[in-house]
Amino acid sequence: MATLAHKLGVSRGTIKNRITRLENDGVITGYTVRLKPDTEPNEIKAWTSIAVEGNQMRKVIAALLGEPGVASVHDTNGRWDLLAEIRSSNLTELGPGARAAAPDQGHRRHRNQHPPDDLQAQLKRDPH
Repeated sequence: MATLAHKLGVSRGTIKNRITRLENDGVITGYTVRLKPDTEPNEIKAWTSIAVEGNQMRKVIAALLGEPGVASVHDTNGRWDLLAEIRSSNLTELGPGARAAAPDQGHRRHRNQHPPDDLQAQLKRDPH
């Protein structure tokens, strides 16, 4: 509203009042969002934490990265050894990627999760 007010040479309050009046009169009936062309609005992202048994880390990472639904694998410390990002265009396709990260030879347990936005941003900035 500040940009519009500046361009028109009026106060933000004037713009806000006018928009509210247009909404109340039914002239403005709703709003929409325009996304960048490369945005994937229907993409589903999930994260799973994986604990690796013994010295199987390379084998587990290779197996995970060989799965089409696994977008990335990050090493970590603490209770979990790896953090895998799984992406899919729908819930049906999400299943195979999540199953790829399920306990199997080389890793003994996992936990699916959705990271908070700040963790996701941190991983994008520093993937290792």
